[in-house]
Amino acid sequence: GQRGAQLARALRQGLEARRLVLDKNSGQLLHPRALIETLSQRLDGTAAHLVLALKNGLARRGEMLQRRASALSLKLGFARILEREQGLVGHLSTMLESLSYQRVLQRGFVMVRDAAGAAVMRAAEVKSGQELDLTFADGTKKVQSR
Repeated sequence: GQRGAQLARALRQGLEARRLVLDKNSGQLLHPRALIETLSQRLDGTAAHLVLALKNGLARRGEMLQRRASALSLKLGFARILEREQGLVGHLSTMLESLSYQRVLQRGFVMVRDAAGAAVMRAAEVKSGQELDLTFADGTKKVQSR
């Protein structure tokens, strides 16, 4: 009876109240297609930003690599120049050593100097009784000409 009618009425009122809440809240919900469209636009925008960031990042990396390659090229160029110059210095050092008067003395020649230390180049320059310094490869001796 009466109890069943009350329950039915309470059930209808509860359902109606819930329907009103649902209708009110469903107005705030986006249609699934609209939601998908909004998210798709956000994704497109994010993808565009990512592509731009990637291009800028690659450009910066390319510039950095170019600078490093230039620096490396300069270093290699300087290394080649330095190696060539070191070879030339070594060659000139060998030539200088072979032409030095000490090497000439080691081959059996003697350097003659007068008392003032000036080199005597010709026998005609030497006077009888003149003191001379004879420099050999292993030392110097004082002598007097005859």
